[in-house]
Amino acid sequence: MPPTSHPNSQTSLPPRGSVALISLPLPSPSAKALDSTLLLLIATYLSHALIALSHYFGSTLPKNTQHETLVLYSQALHDSPSLLRWIPLCISLPAKQCDVLLTRAYTALTSISSQASGAAEAIFRIRTYALMCLLRTSGSTIGSKTFWDQVVKSASSFARSASSKDKGEDRRLCRVVTSAFSELLAFVEERENRNEFLHGLPFISFCDAWISYSKSVSGVSICRSGHH
Repeated sequence: MPPTSHPNSQTSLPPRGSVALISLPLPSPSAKALDSTLLLLIATYLSHALIALSHYFGSTLPKNTQHETLVLYSQALHDSPSLLRWIPLCISLPAKQCDVLLTRAYTALTSISSQASGAAEAIFRIRTYALMCLLRTSGSTIGSKTFWDQVVKSASSFARSASSKDKGEDRRLCRVVTSAFSELLAFVEERENRNEFLHGLPFISFCDAWISYSKSVSGVSICRSGHH
């Protein structure tokens, strides 16, 4: 009978090995288009890899490696060919299939506890990626109010947990939030129903929260979007 492996055993994957599971090399632009069956398999694998690792990192990860692993995970999500890089290639798949994969990934990514010691910035970047997953869903899968409420909630949680007495560090963290908001706005602008997201009280509330946060840090508004 083969030996069994437990999450906290010596045989568990090191952090870099485990986060590498969430990405696959993208095909060359000159390569022949992948068929729908293969694309569905790839997207399903990448979504399930995110779900599995998010649950592992959020519950059974040893405390002594938690911070390092979450930092590596946040970097891999944004910098490697993970689910969001593959979704634009899946235009031949039914939108609802992609929506299910993206919303499940969102739920798993946002389940990682914000209580991880010293990992507030990594968790904020992970949640930003999760919000990007919502923005890649189709039509009315996610409503404007729900989306912007989640953005403000995520940023507020980060601001509270990462607050520093060092003004220079606070300004750096403010730039982290600004960069994340800019990325989210870029994704919003690519949606067919972007006007629904960029008008109305939910978006105004988001901009107000952004302005208030930046003023509390530097006294200068950094909400430079032209949509407000």
